[in-house]
Amino acid sequence: MRRKPLAALSEILEGATRVAVLENVMNPTNVGAIFRSAAALGMDAVLLTPGSSNPLYRRAIRVSMGTVFQVPWAWIDDVSQLKALGFKTAAMALTDQSVSIKHPALNAEPRLAIVLGTEGDGLSNRTIAGCDAGFPQLIRPVFYGAYHRIENLSNPTGEKKVYDVCGNICETGDRFAEQRPMPEIREGDLLGIANACVMHFFVFPAF
Repeated sequence: MRRKPLAALSEILEGATRVAVLENVMNPTNVGAIFRSAAALGMDAVLLTPGSSNPLYRRAIRVSMGTVFQVPWAWIDDVSQLKALGFKTAAMALTDQSVSIKHPALNAEPRLAIVLGTEGDGLSNRTIAGCDAGFPQLIRPVFYGAYHRIENLSNPTGEKKVYDVCGNICETGDRFAEQRPMPEIREGDLLGIANACVMHFFVFPAF
């Protein structure tokens, strides 16, 4: 048995409009999860720098639920290569110049590459400086405009009040709901958020 040769970068990107770029993401579990998210979000391709874990590592395949065989992928030496191929690049990084993922300028880009950094340190300063835009991470809940069913598991029959639901849930500070009528939320109550991300049906604040 022989592994099928990878397609060339130019071939992978032909006709692509939205791609994810992994800069030195070393944990195969994270690589697999990103592939699964990319498949769910309809990304056209995933590109990996040489310091990233191989998507065909067994753990990555298992976590991806096989999407490493579905989403086209290739190695890329440097993120700067994408500009020559007609892509604008958006860094997943917090800087003074960061903009929201919902910024209309990003949605208007005909070809956009979203660049994700390594575990711990995130993107290198060189990569951030070379990208066209930066925005707060992460984008899973808001990127595809999903509606999230939210339940107060501790007080399901409480008096209905209106809340914005946001905070450090599923690694993001973005809002899951705005002006949502819900049973009264008291300090210490446990909320269940349905379809909060690709990996789990429920994600709790204790996550």
